[in-house]
Amino acid sequence: MHWPFRTKFVRSERIRALARGNHMANGDADRPVSETSPGRAGAAPRRRISIIFNPASGRRRRRTLDRVVKALAARKLDVSVAGTSGPGDATRLARCAVSEGTDVVVAAGGDGTIREVVAGMIGCNALLGIVPMGTASVLAAELRLPRRPEVVAGVIAGGTAKALHVPRANGRPFLLMAGAGFDGAVVESVTPSLKRRFGKGAFVLSALRSWAAGPYPRIRVEADGSVRYARWVVVANVSRYAGRYVLAPGADPQAQELAVCLFARARPVAFAWDLLRIVCGGAVRAPGLEILRANDVALSATVRAPVQIDGDAAGSLPLRLESTTERIRVLCP
Repeated sequence: MHWPFRTKFVRSERIRALARGNHMANGDADRPVSETSPGRAGAAPRRRISIIFNPASGRRRRRTLDRVVKALAARKLDVSVAGTSGPGDATRLARCAVSEGTDVVVAAGGDGTIREVVAGMIGCNALLGIVPMGTASVLAAELRLPRRPEVVAGVIAGGTAKALHVPRANGRPFLLMAGAGFDGAVVESVTPSLKRRFGKGAFVLSALRSWAAGPYPRIRVEADGSVRYARWVVVANVSRYAGRYVLAPGADPQAQELAVCLFARARPVAFAWDLLRIVCGGAVRAPGLEILRANDVALSATVRAPVQIDGDAAGSLPLRLESTTERIRVLCP
C-alpha cells in the first residue's frame, strides 16, 4: 500500500489502518536510495527506515508523526510504518524490521516504547532513530533531540550515531532508570487513560497522593557489595529524570556505569524538601540524597515496594540491575 499525502480523507484512513497494526511503505520502496548528512564526511547511508509507533498516543502526536514521515518521503527514502497493538509488540516489530535488513529502526513514542524497540535491536547493526512523543521523553531531553518534525526527520536521515550503554533490570534491557519506592508507587497508580487525559498533570496528582500516603518501605540496597538502606531508590543510566530535571549529575549513558540515588529521609516534610530540590535543579544539595556509582545493584524489601522502569510500572521488588557491554547506536543531532 502506498503512503498517501493527497487528502485529509486518505490520511485518516491510513491512520486507522496503522491502529490495526498494518505495515505500509511509500512508493519509492523498490529504489535503492541513500541519504547522507550534509557536511559530515563518511556519514552512513540511510536506505531503509522502519518506524514503530503506538497508535494510542493521541491525535496530536499522530499529526507530528505524519509530518516526520512526509519529510522523510520528500527525501526519497524507503519508509515503512507499523503500529503496535499491545505491550511487547514494539519489540516484536523491531525484531522483524531488523531481520528484514532495515538500516534505521525508529521508535515514535515515549520512553517505554523506546525501551521495547531497543529490546528487539540488541546485537544488531541497525541504528535507532527517535521521534519524541512521550509525556516526559527523558531520553530525548538527555540527548537534546529536536522536537520539530522536519528537524527530527533530518536527524533520522543523516544524524550522528552515539553508542549508548544498555543495562539490564532482572535480565531485561532498559535505557534510563529504575526506581523503587516513591516513584514506583506514582507510576503504578497512573493509568494510560489518565496519562492521555492529563499528561504530566496525572503524575503530579499521583505524586501528591503517594507523598501523603508515605512513608515508604525500607529498601535494602547492595551496590557492588556495599550495603545501604533507603526509602526511595533510583538507579540511573542517565542524568535526567521526569523530563528536564537533573537527578544524577555526571551520569553518562555512554559510560558503562550506573548512578545509584538513595533517598534516606522518611519524614514527609523532609522528603518533600528533597523533591523540591530536584525540581529546582539542586538535587546534589538535597540533604537526604546520596549518590553512589556501581555496576551491580540488588534491591529488596521485606514488604511490597512497587517498581518503575523507564517510566512504566514494572511490578515490585526484588530487582537486580547490572551494567553490560551491550550498546545501541542512537541517531543524534
